[in-house]
Formats: sequence, structure tokens, C-alpha cells
Amino acid sequence: QLPQGFGAVRLWTALKKGEPSEMTADVQLAHVRTRLATEARELQLDELKGRISWKLLADGFEVKTSKLGMSANALVMQPMDLLLRYRNSNSVRSKPANGELQLNAVDLEPLAAFADSLPIAPALLREFDQYKPRGSLYDMTLRWSGEWPQPEQYTLKSRFVNLGVNAVGRLPGLQNVSGQIDCNEKGGTLALNTQNSTVELPRVFAQKLAFDMLNAQVGWQLNGAQY
Repeated sequence: QLPQGFGAVRLWTALKKGEPSEMTADVQLAHVRTRLATEARELQLDELKGRISWKLLADGFEVKTSKLGMSANALVMQPMDLLLRYRNSNSVRSKPANGELQLNAVDLEPLAAFADSLPIAPALLREFDQYKPRGSLYDMTLRWSGEWPQPEQYTLKSRFVNLGVNAVGRLPGLQNVSGQIDCNEKGGTLALNTQNSTVELPRVFAQKLAFDMLNAQVGWQLNGAQY
């Protein structure tokens, strides 16, 4: 659904066999209303500003943003540069679906609030609702092969600042944790360098663990079904 709003839009488009194959738009809009997927909730924004590009690939699509910022209901998502590239599975070549996501910076709390208005798989939406992530990610790169929420292969690199997530199952809850992560489906490393943070392990401790300072280097490796 094309966006509705008040303001200015500058649009470039390319056609291939009479159909749009590539589009770039510079937008500065207020009171935006749009629907990004048939099953998604209508996205309602007080302001949308930046550049958005879309490109049709032979077996998928690519979306880019440049200094794209938005706000709604007192939640502000700071301008970000994003690259999302997705390719569908190809049964002829025996290639699974795969994709790549790059972000220079993103605030998780506004993103989680907008999540059900974005073209996100239902399983991933449920995880957003359970974990309720907050904090900020920087210089994030995620690549995967296979279908979510259990891709066959993936790699993830990112810095995080003041990260927080709810405790879910055996996974601990975190609050105000900073560091960086580099991992894949076989293992990874986690470096923490943070102050005034808390860790919640409800299956082990009745109370949250509070740390004035937390520095750690953690590594793990997956061998079959065991770590």
C-alpha cells in the first residue's frame, strides 16, 4: 500500500519490461499512514524523513535506507542506514532462502513498538513480544541461509549499548549491558564491558543480580546438540 501523508516526496524509478524494477524516494512526510504487508497492522507515523530504495532481484529483493528516521507516539527512531537483501529458495539449484541485513545503528525499543507493522514473520514477532528488546545496536551485520526462526546457517556481528531483554525459558534477562558479539550456528564469542547492569536468572536465583561493573570474555562452541 502506497504511503499517505503530508509533505514532500522526490521519486526515481526504473522499468523493466514495463514493470517497476527499481525505485528510490527522498521523503519528508508528516502524519504518515501505510501498510507494508497484507497481514501487517497499519503503520502510523508522526514523521518520516530520509531516503528509501527498493530493487527487484531475479530471485528476491533489496531494500536500502539512508539517514531514514521516524517517530510516533513519543517514540523516536534515530536516522539509520540499512541494507536488507533477501533471495527466495531455488529448488532447481537446491539453494535455500538466504538473506543479509546490515545496520549502522538502531534503537531497539522503537523498532519493537513498530514490529507488528513491518513485514516480519509471525514467529519472529512472537519473539519480539517475549524478549521485549531495548537498547541500541551498532555496526550490525546478519547473514543467514534457510528459513527463520531456525536458519541452517547464520553469522552475526554487532556492538550493543545498554542492551536489555526479558528472561525467557533458560535464557537470562539482561538490563543495561554493553559489549559486542560475533557468532554463527557453530559457536561464537561475547565481550562485555558495562557498568550498573543486572542479570536475571529466575530458575537459579530469586532476585536479580546487580553489578557495578561487569567485564567478561565468553566463548562457546556447539558440538551436535551440546555446548
